[in-house]
Amino acid sequence: RKSVITSYLVSANYNYTYSTENSALLSFLLQLCLLVTILVGLVVLRCDAESLVLRPLRSMLKIVARYAKNPLAQASLTSRDNISVVTESESERSFDDDDASDGDGFGTYETEQLITAVSKITDLLRKCWGVAGADIISTN
Repeated sequence: RKSVITSYLVSANYNYTYSTENSALLSFLLQLCLLVTILVGLVVLRCDAESLVLRPLRSMLKIVARYAKNPLAQASLTSRDNISVVTESESERSFDDDDASDGDGFGTYETEQLITAVSKITDLLRKCWGVAGADIISTN
């Protein structure tokens, strides 16, 4: 008996059109979601930087400019300066207990402490030296 070797050739055609279109659409939606997430994050970061950094610095510059114009005037902190008045006991506590938290939030920011320090220094110069202190304040 003779063995007959028969070879068969099988070919299959697969249609990947639906899978490719679906994958492209999902990739586009993912990129769009990432873009929206990044833009929202940037807006939140900008608002935080405005409220926590730029606004207190601007108010501090306004106060320093006010002291430079009229050093003999009393410190008048208004609500539009967007700063809170820190009492002497609170400022001493925040300098003494930097690591300890009383559970009442973050405490005072450095810009508020700088504003308090500037107002105390100008008050001391005004009280101790009068007009001479006013000249020192306005020139420096």
